[in-house]
Amino acid sequence: YTNMSQLLTAATEANFQEVKRLVESGDDVNEKHDDGRTVLHYAVSANSLKIVKYLVEHGAEVINLHTHGSDTILFLACEKGNESIVDYLLQNGATKDINKYGDDRVSPLSIASEKGHTAVVQTLLKYNVDMRKDKQLVCGNEEIINIINWELKKSIKYRKKLKELKALDNKKLTK
Repeated sequence: YTNMSQLLTAATEANFQEVKRLVESGDDVNEKHDDGRTVLHYAVSANSLKIVKYLVEHGAEVINLHTHGSDTILFLACEKGNESIVDYLLQNGATKDINKYGDDRVSPLSIASEKGHTAVVQTLLKYNVDMRKDKQLVCGNEEIINIINWELKKSIKYRKKLKELKALDNKKLTK
């Protein structure tokens, strides 16, 4: 890695003690590399939940931070397949990025599906990812396709039930 600061290098190497030491000595948790990636991007790439949590707790920005390819931190976490990191990011504000697409029209749901990260797909569904945008998922993973189809059916049944309840409510109001 060329032109990398000590903090970016420590995050890349998943060296928690060094990340902690550098942040405590005043290094910027939102520092960016020449390619636009932040320390948090590198911690996610290194699959280090411990460093991700530490950085977020010390002010690292979770939302709308794009790399050179316009992929958010959430997208990168979904691509890497670490469900714990995805869940943590979603708990800490990344839900704003859950339905965003990168420049290549790929969403967090579609990349997790494509890579076969079933637990990540289930986590995204738990946080109400919009499945309608990704109808054309071509992941070849039968388990993921079944999970998404089941969630869609649940969603359709829920909307029908809601419609019925509203109709009943309207009848009561007109009497």
